Amino acid sequence: MKSLAIVMAALAVCLASSSPGIARVDVWHQGVVAADVDLRSQDVVILAEQTISVDGPGRVLVQFDGHCIAEPGDIIALAADDDAHRGAGEAYTSVMVYDDDIDTAPFSHSRVFDVAPGSHTFYALGQNIQQFGGSGVASVCGSLTVTYYPDWDRGARVWHRGVNASEIDLRGPNHALAQQTIGVPVAGRALVRFDGFATSSAGDRVDTWVGRTLDLPGGDDMTAFEAPDADHELSNYSHARVYALEAGLHDFYVGASNLVETGGDGHASFFGNLTVQFFAAGSQAIVRNTGVVRVFVSVRGAPVTQGQVTLDAAHAGTAIVRFEGICFAAPGVRIHLAASDHPGWEPDDGCVRVE
Repeated sequence: MKSLAIVMAALAVCLASSSPGIARVDVWHQGVVAADVDLRSQDVVILAEQTISVDGPGRVLVQFDGHCIAEPGDIIALAADDDAHRGAGEAYTSVMVYDDDIDTAPFSHSRVFDVAPGSHTFYALGQNIQQFGGSGVASVCGSLTVTYYPDWDRGARVWHRGVNASEIDLRGPNHALAQQTIGVPVAGRALVRFDGFATSSAGDRVDTWVGRTLDLPGGDDMTAFEAPDADHELSNYSHARVYALEAGLHDFYVGASNLVETGGDGHASFFGNLTVQFFAAGSQAIVRNTGVVRVFVSVRGAPVTQGQVTLDAAHAGTAIVRFEGICFAAPGVRIHLAASDHPGWEPDDGCVRVE
């Protein structure tokens, strides 16, 4: 029998570079491969760190994403941060695996920090914040990415809003979890992203999205999750869209609804981050994305390309490639999903696993 999957996602590419008269947007990246790490300590554990040096004041977007292999009964907190000693009570995402067989869960966490000129270090952190029977040992594979935006000069900028929405009743109209208004003096493109984790009751399928309005989108324009039972109510999400903007004020929303499967109590809590990255038209920064909707794809055997974006870059730079959304697959099938710069990808090149 062939393994089949339905993929509804978005593939986004951002090429960060500089142009005359516009300060440079820089990107640093650190792969994270932390195997069998004991996270039972009262202190957070550094899984990876990235040191950067900048010439002027600005903001940095720090993103930590990948997948975590853990034991049933453990709740593992994972965070992107500028403080290696910050406790789990601060902003973080968390994962909880289902059983000894389905022992992996994807995650994504974003933070934005103001920086002064000089050297700064950012961290990928982990901690076992609650234990109901596991050993507290986990393995984390992913990426730590730091993007620096110089102070506003018409070229590029990043905005951030934390989302902490508890016990939201989603059984009625679409609910706004967060709103971010930005003002831009020139036309350009905005990459809008919402990531974090949620808790919900078993039997409910919760849809969430980023958009210009609260209208319920469809296809690749949303992500969704469902808690399998009352003991495993944590779900992780990551959703991104790209919008062309004119000069002026623009509103972006994080929306959520419960309209499809409503066997639970209809309530959910969301903990995450809404980030908006803006790149002015005419600069050397390029932002492209494509929606991915693939139905009943056979993924047994060689890797199958789900989507493709082609860039025509006039100047050298660094490309950030993200592939995120929903994957529906048959029980017992573990799917590897990856963003890559070549179709001959191998699992050891880095991926996210879902089951």
